[in-house]
Amino acid sequence: MTNDSMKSNNPQPAKSNTTPFLIGAGVLLLLIIGYLTYSNFSKSSEIDDKTAQLKETEALRMELETQYNQSIADLEDMRTNNEELNKLIEEQKVQLEEERAKIAGLISSKDKAKSVRKELEKMKVMVQEYVAQLEQLQAENAALTETNQQLGAEKSELSNQLQSQVVENTQLNEAKTMLTSEKEALSAKNANLSATVNMASVVKANAIEVTGYKTKDGGKM
Repeated sequence: MTNDSMKSNNPQPAKSNTTPFLIGAGVLLLLIIGYLTYSNFSKSSEIDDKTAQLKETEALRMELETQYNQSIADLEDMRTNNEELNKLIEEQKVQLEEERAKIAGLISSKDKAKSVRKELEKMKVMVQEYVAQLEQLQAENAALTETNQQLGAEKSELSNQLQSQVVENTQLNEAKTMLTSEKEALSAKNANLSATVNMASVVKANAIEVTGYKTKDGGKM
């Protein structure tokens, strides 16, 4: 038997037995690669989303703190030595702190950007109203101070006029007292003069009567 006959009679190994295995391994490998790729992509997207959320959260917090600090500074600029106004400022600062805490709580919520910005705008309007209220109170206090100063000036002028009137009345009373004294002195003088005249009249009459008696006694009557 020749070699060619022997080769033709021996069965050849089947190549088709390894092909499905290789194909299945390749498919599995592709699936694994696809899964890993998708998983990495998902994780990367998740990381990007979380990074963006953290950046947004930090930006909102910074915006909140900046607006809050500026609001407090605006209120402090309105402070004066007026006790009523300063008390109102302290009350407004407490309300701002409550609004700040509310906004800080919203920052961690899911729909934080929309809610927080809405509340930030609300706080801005609050501060504008607070400042307007303080400005109105300042204007009223200024007007009241001006009125008090005007009343004080008028009171001082009236006091000066009253003092002048008192001095004038004192002078008039002194003049009246002097005139009364002079009148009394003149009356006394007139009384004395009248008494003197009366006395002189009596003396004269007596003198005339005595003279008459003398003439009669002399025989000439």
